[in-house]
Amino acid sequence: EIFMNKHILFLFLFSFSTSAFALFPIENDWAKHHLQGKVKSIKSKEEGNSALPDNGSVSYLDAFYNEQGFLIKEKEQGVLFDNEKITIRHYKYDAQNRLLEIQDDNVTETNPELKTFSAFYRYVDNPDGSGVVQFVEYKDTPDFSSSYKEHFYDKAGTLLKTQEYDVENKTTSDIKKYDYENGKLSKICRIEDNVERDCDTYHYQNDGSFTESLNVFINSVKNYFDKNHHLLKSEIFSVGKRINWVTLSYQFDKHGNVIEEIIYNKDGVWKTKKTYQYEYYE
Repeated sequence: EIFMNKHILFLFLFSFSTSAFALFPIENDWAKHHLQGKVKSIKSKEEGNSALPDNGSVSYLDAFYNEQGFLIKEKEQGVLFDNEKITIRHYKYDAQNRLLEIQDDNVTETNPELKTFSAFYRYVDNPDGSGVVQFVEYKDTPDFSSSYKEHFYDKAGTLLKTQEYDVENKTTSDIKKYDYENGKLSKICRIEDNVERDCDTYHYQNDGSFTESLNVFINSVKNYFDKNHHLLKSEIFSVGKRINWVTLSYQFDKHGNVIEEIIYNKDGVWKTKKTYQYEYYE
């Protein structure tokens, strides 16, 4: 499901825009994930409609937050190639609530070659209040000596650019630039030879709802969101012709958080159902 994965990747990217320097306004995970109220934990279950081909899988994700609204632990459970897979993720912070480490432990994996990657973060503060988050993914020990990823922020904590830095050759690759209009993300472009390529664009309506247009290989994807960042519809186009789409419906609790999310295929048949149970601090 090419567009869902790209969407998840996009969310993953933004989950690191922590605006987390000492001089920055710090955005916690409640704000980043648009959660309402003081969420202590979320237990979610995702199941596929087994009446559809290759679609009967069930997976679970439990997420735990501290009282400041930062993610501290996740437990992911599912079946991969007929084997149960459990991953436990611990999030570590410094005294300024800056993310230091994500320790990823694939507890059911016996083959060390298939261990999942953890991530380690370090911060570079500039005198003007802007800064850089540098991080590496690693299996055993974090190592910044060969290459690392960099996220550049302005003093308001806005993500401006991401890239991979090669220490030995002093070169950059996989550069992406983020543009904003009226304080909202308008465009994300891949930069190659100083030229913008494959730009993803964002357009906002007066009521706060917005669309996201993505370039995925030869296809393009258009996603429609409501003002609270819930995905309502996703369409795939090939050579300008709409070839596939899904729609989503939601139910909410009294705080305004999603308790049920159903994805329907283009024939209107439910494909995936996600349910969420919340525990709150108050």
